Amino acid sequence: MNLDTRPWLLRAFLLLPAYWVLRDTVRLNASDYVSLVVVPWAVLLLASWLLAPRIVDARQDRLRLVLAVIAIVCGWGAFQTGRMATQVVLLPSLVAAGASVAPRLARPVIATAILLATLELALRLGPDVLPVDARRALPLGARARLACFFRTPDGCLPADALQVFSPALAFAYKPNLDVILWHAESGAWTLRTDDRGFVNRDSRRHDAADVVVIGDAFMQGVLVEPEESFPARLAASTGSRVLNLGVRGWDAYQYPRVLEMHGLGARPRVVVVGISGATDWNAHFPRWAAYRSARPDADYRDFLDAEERDRRPPGAPGAFGLPERLYRRAFLPAALGALLHPTETGAASSRDWDELLLGEHAVRLRLGAALEHWRNVDPDRLVADQHLGIEQLERSIAELRSLAAGARLVILYVPAMEEVYLPLVDAESPLWGATSREGLLGKMERLRTVVTALARREELVDLTGPLGEVAARGESLYWVHDSHWNRRGNAAVATIVARHLRFDQETH
Repeated sequence: MNLDTRPWLLRAFLLLPAYWVLRDTVRLNASDYVSLVVVPWAVLLLASWLLAPRIVDARQDRLRLVLAVIAIVCGWGAFQTGRMATQVVLLPSLVAAGASVAPRLARPVIATAILLATLELALRLGPDVLPVDARRALPLGARARLACFFRTPDGCLPADALQVFSPALAFAYKPNLDVILWHAESGAWTLRTDDRGFVNRDSRRHDAADVVVIGDAFMQGVLVEPEESFPARLAASTGSRVLNLGVRGWDAYQYPRVLEMHGLGARPRVVVVGISGATDWNAHFPRWAAYRSARPDADYRDFLDAEERDRRPPGAPGAFGLPERLYRRAFLPAALGALLHPTETGAASSRDWDELLLGEHAVRLRLGAALEHWRNVDPDRLVADQHLGIEQLERSIAELRSLAAGARLVILYVPAMEEVYLPLVDAESPLWGATSREGLLGKMERLRTVVTALARREELVDLTGPLGEVAARGESLYWVHDSHWNRRGNAAVATIVARHLRFDQETH
C-alpha cells in the first residue's frame, strides 16, 4: 500500500462513524458513553491528523500499541454503552483503520471479512444447517418462522401441520392430533387433541362436564404429558368431569368466544378461567381484531406478518440507517447470538440459573434474569401502553360472567415464577444487589391488581400466595428454562383448586 495513501485511509476510516458517534452523544447524554467512546474516538481522530506520518512509520511500534489500546477501549465502550447503529459502524471502522496502517493486519482483516460474507451467504442458502432453536432466532418474517414452529425430537413442524387459522379464534389445534413434541429441559411430551381440537382424552366431555377450564398454555398443560396437566389432575383427584379448552398462545380475547362455541354445550357447574398476568392483558389480540375488521379476507398469519413489519425498528432514515438495517437483517449475528446464548431461544443451558435455598432444599431458578427484567419495568407506563388489552380483558371477564350464568365462575390468577419465588428471597440476599426489594415487589403487586381488581371477590382465586406456601417448603414448581409449570407445579395447582372448589365424590 502506498505510504501517501495510508494516512488518508486512516483518517477516512476514523471519520466514517462521526455521524453515529455524535448522534449518540446527543441522544444518550451519558457520562460513561462520553468517557469510554467519544473521548477515545476523538483522540484517535486527532492523532490521525497530527501524527499520521509517525503512525504509518514501521519503526513506531510503541505509538501504534498505545493507539491500539485506545481503539480497544473505544470499541469496548461502544459495545457496552452505545446503540446498535453506532456499534455496527464504529467497530468495523476501528478494525479497518488499524489494518490501513499495519500491513500485517490487512490480510487477516480482509480474509476475515471474506469468511464472514461467505458464512452469511451459506446461512441464507441453507439455514437448515443450524440447530432448530438457533434457526428460529433468525430475522425471518412471521410466515417463515411458522414454517419451523413446533419443536419435535427430530427437528420441527410447521404451524399449519398442527394448527388451523379460524377467523373467530385466530388459531386453534387441529382435531385428533397425537404428536410427540420436544423441549430441551422437559424432554418429550405429547400433544393429543379430541375431535374438536382440544387436549381432552374423551370427546364426550363436550356434551357433559362438571368443570370447563379455559386459558392459555398453563391451562392446556404444555411440556407435560396430558394426564400430568392441571385439569387432568383436577379430574383425577376429585372424580369430576373436566373439559379442557386451554390453548397455548391464547389470551382473554378468545376466552368468552371458546366458552360460547365449545363450553356451554357441556352444561358445566363450574367455569375456571386462568388469567396469566400481563400476557392476558396485552394489546396483541385487540390489534388482531382491528386488523381483521379492516381486512375480512386476511387470516392470522397475515396479521403476524404485518405486526412483524411494524415492530422492526426504523432506525435512521436513508443512508445513515443502512448499516443498522443491514445488520438487523443479517443471519450470522442472530445465529451466533442463539448459539452463544441458548436460553434466549428456549434451549437449556448448563449453568445460567441461581440456587435459592428454601427449607432444606436448593431450588434452581433464573431469578437473576427475572430481576434484570423487572428493574426496567415501569408499571404505569406499561398499563398505559397496554390499555387496549386491559379494556379487552375487562370486556372478556364481563362476557364470561354473562355466559356462565347458572354456573360458578372462577377467575384463576396465574402468577409468573418470580411472583412466587422473589417474595421468599430475604432482603439481605446479595441477589437483590442495589435493587429495592420492597420497590420491586410493589411493581409486581401493582400489575397483579390489573387482573385481580376486575374479578369479584367470590370469583377470584389468586394462586400467588398458595403457590408461595408450597414453594417455601423447597418445591420447584416451574421449569428453569421455560416460564410454565413443571409436573410438580401442575400437581400443586390441581390440589389448590380442588381445595377451593371443595369437590366431593358426588360431583359427577
